[in-house]
Amino acid sequence: MMTACWPHNKVVRNIADALKPHLVGSAYDVFGPQDLIHTVGEVSRAPDVFVAPRLAGRPGIRFIPGIVVVIEVVSYDRDLDYVTKLIEYEQVATILRCVIVEQDEVGYAVWSRERGDLPFTPSTDKSSASPELEPVKPIPIPEPGAALPLAAVYGDLEMLP
Repeated sequence: MMTACWPHNKVVRNIADALKPHLVGSAYDVFGPQDLIHTVGEVSRAPDVFVAPRLAGRPGIRFIPGIVVVIEVVSYDRDLDYVTKLIEYEQVATILRCVIVEQDEVGYAVWSRERGDLPFTPSTDKSSASPELEPVKPIPIPEPGAALPLAAVYGDLEMLP
């Protein structure tokens, strides 16, 4: 398991906190970063943040089922997040959206699909503080009806322009 630094952990906490109000009264809850999911074969992962059905009254569950959205904050092993994990998450039929959020700069990328038997498609919903890309805009997570403002995602990190 990777040892993350404070900015990584702060972004993870900020994302989870920003998602929670969007899930009030829904059938979904926010999980991570120590909750496990199955990906392919015998592989399991502990995504930084993910949305899945609530588990009230279901003790003894080791792997969280029914994941709809996975959010990873980039670690120092960028290939792990942008290649390996993305390939694995695409194999989980319930995952409709994968968001990768940068930790050292303001930015994110989104992959989504309408059904689990389809491949992920990179979305035009990506943003960066970099001038050659679109202006910084909220992270779209329509499955729970959320758009996470980057001010909330990067709060206390003094990274926004």
